[in-house]
Amino acid sequence: MKPDPLRVENQRLKQQVVSLQSQLDASLANQATPPTKQDDARRLSLVCEAMGSSLDLDAAIDKVAGVLLDVFGCDRAWMKFPCDPSSPTWTLPIEVCRAEWPRRLGAKEEHAMTPGHARIIEHLLNSPGPVTMDREECLRVEPSLVLERNVQSQMLTVMRPSLGPPWVLGLHQCSHHREWSPSDQELFGAVSVRIAAVLSNLLIHRHLAEREARMQLALESVEDVVWDWDIKTGKLEGNGIGSQILGYPREELNITFDEWRGHIYKADLPEVQKALDEHLAGKTDRFESKYRARTRTGEWLWLLTRGRIVAFERNGEPARMAGTSRSIAEEKRIEDALLRERHLFTGGPCIVFRWVATEGWPVEYVSPNVVSFFGRSAEDFMTGRVPYSSAVFPDDLDRVAAEITAHSESGAETFEQEYRIVRPDGEVRWLYDFTVIHRNEEGLITHFDGYVLDATERKSAEEQRLALEAQVLHAQKLESLGVLAGGIAHDFNNLLVWMDLSIIVS
Repeated sequence: MKPDPLRVENQRLKQQVVSLQSQLDASLANQATPPTKQDDARRLSLVCEAMGSSLDLDAAIDKVAGVLLDVFGCDRAWMKFPCDPSSPTWTLPIEVCRAEWPRRLGAKEEHAMTPGHARIIEHLLNSPGPVTMDREECLRVEPSLVLERNVQSQMLTVMRPSLGPPWVLGLHQCSHHREWSPSDQELFGAVSVRIAAVLSNLLIHRHLAEREARMQLALESVEDVVWDWDIKTGKLEGNGIGSQILGYPREELNITFDEWRGHIYKADLPEVQKALDEHLAGKTDRFESKYRARTRTGEWLWLLTRGRIVAFERNGEPARMAGTSRSIAEEKRIEDALLRERHLFTGGPCIVFRWVATEGWPVEYVSPNVVSFFGRSAEDFMTGRVPYSSAVFPDDLDRVAAEITAHSESGAETFEQEYRIVRPDGEVRWLYDFTVIHRNEEGLITHFDGYVLDATERKSAEEQRLALEAQVLHAQKLESLGVLAGGIAHDFNNLLVWMDLSIIVS
């Protein structure tokens, strides 16, 4: 749709009238009596009042920016963050404009840090006070200020709150060129200092509020009991969410420490008390204990409780402790299952090895029952004090290494071996080794897991069986020879008889 020419012309005339009116107002202002110290104090008071009107940062800076328009009689007041020329972007947390000079940039949106903006910020950071710029300077450093925002002159200064990087506070005069007077600059500098001070408090308040919200969210996302113990009075308070662990309503958990002790399993209580006494005596950095506690239904539930002294009396005695308690029932179930599974190996004849796939086969893990077969402790192997290869019978070592290489290069996932080991006392034993090969994402072998059994008796029985079979075979051979010899003798006797008969007949 083509723009209405009449409407465009009306708009242009309207802006021209506004500009002429602004120039007239500026001319009258220049002829007016300069503001007194009392006037500046009153204007500064208005800014401070606006800045302290709310604990909400956005609301406070929005209000103070509006007051700055009236206090300085300018067309646009704004704040930029961060005041850092090395930052790739910056934002306008707030920008307040008169109706005839609307916003050109989106507040709270990120904008690219142009070379011009960076130069202005560098100049600000190196200046002792406010910096003023006329139209020509704006065109030279950052043309968009004039071309897009119609800035005829501006006054800027740096605000340095105690939290985070500096901010920029700025005023624009868009309707006409303005010479910022020394009084304007002095007041602007004082205003920026006051705003920075209040800004520090608001930023700290926001930071603490956000931190508190995160902490509350964290507490609500877990089923932990958060407790606070007044050591002097014995009062113990916990949160409502955690109370669900043991099934007690919140009011029933706001009990004394002695009452809480009554919930602890009697056999676990001495260890709990010992850990608590050591922390209260300053021997440990924190209190930590695992124990069983009675639920409302009478069952025993495993809990992990951690705490720390958070306040002391004037005489140095502990005054308060705070901490958390959580259910570890699932962890204990898994732990018990792992212990039972481990006992299948450590309490039985199978020895579990994990070797690193490097020269000498360093042992990363071996089950404690290794000592019963190898005559060496698990620590001997895992520390490298005894290399695994040194325990292999020397005549078998080359064969074992060759078999491992052949199985590894074949792409096999498992393989079996039988070889001899030598104990420290010189005894030689046979073992059966079932090995699982572990490879990484690139297909390279990283570890070997071996399940080793004592095969000495089996090998001995096998050797005895082979010896017995050899004896039986030898006996069978002798028996066969005897039968053969007997048959030959019988046939020979028959032949002799036949020959004798033949002679008689003839």
